[in-house]
Amino acid sequence: MASLVSSWASQVNTVPERYVVPTEKRLNVNVPIGKEIPVIDLSHPNSAHIAEQIIKASQDYGVFQVINHGVSQELIGDVLKVCDEFFKLPIEDLEKYTEEEELSEFEPNLDQKPKLFIEKEYKPKKNGKNDKEVVFWKDTFAHCTHPTKEDRINSWPEKPAQYREVIGKYAEGVRKANLRILELMCEGLGLEKDYFANELSHIQYIAINLYPKCPDPTVTAGAVEHNDGGVINLLLQELGGLHVRRQKDGQWLAVEPIPGALVCINGMVLKVFTHFDA
Repeated sequence: MASLVSSWASQVNTVPERYVVPTEKRLNVNVPIGKEIPVIDLSHPNSAHIAEQIIKASQDYGVFQVINHGVSQELIGDVLKVCDEFFKLPIEDLEKYTEEEELSEFEPNLDQKPKLFIEKEYKPKKNGKNDKEVVFWKDTFAHCTHPTKEDRINSWPEKPAQYREVIGKYAEGVRKANLRILELMCEGLGLEKDYFANELSHIQYIAINLYPKCPDPTVTAGAVEHNDGGVINLLLQELGGLHVRRQKDGQWLAVEPIPGALVCINGMVLKVFTHFDA
């Protein structure tokens, strides 16, 4: 099976060379916290007001946070707990979700089985050669959460015992929030409310990241600069570390974790369809 970062990270005093990120791609620890990144209350009675906020946030920042989105704080707590318990399972329980290759990626399609893997930066070759391979200091577990079928849910982890129930409820709540945000975007753009309620938003999956303690986090990365795919992506951010580039001027900002909030990041599909600045 693949050797997960968490299986050996606590035993090393230096970062293995393959996990050392090139200087130009390392996290800038001096990025200011984006206090001005919009926090939008989805429970506001005036949908036109919410729609206007979402459109402006999308145009100016490409990211915003939402509160009162329908996923309770209690459920969020259960999600964090069950995810922590999953990564603490004995290796024999985890290895059934890994593959032979050490580095991998998750393909968000209906045939993709639940997968536990170490992720690397994927990029096209230049002049037939790859640049230094960037391997991320994290373990990722991912699987499809919509559409749900009995055989698909049965492929989800049986351990921890509450995993399927908790993640199922969370996925349902997040999907409702996702569709609500898309409807509001459509309202703000003058489109039919179900404009994005098609193949573009049909498949939903969850990716759970574990960032093991690192002997020198200044030379490693959990991700490098990239554009998210899809229409929108909702992120439950337990800890800081998410950096985004403000759309209107290119300034990098750190997204401050807000308990109970979901971070909404615009994907490339949305930018293409709406002409929001990339």
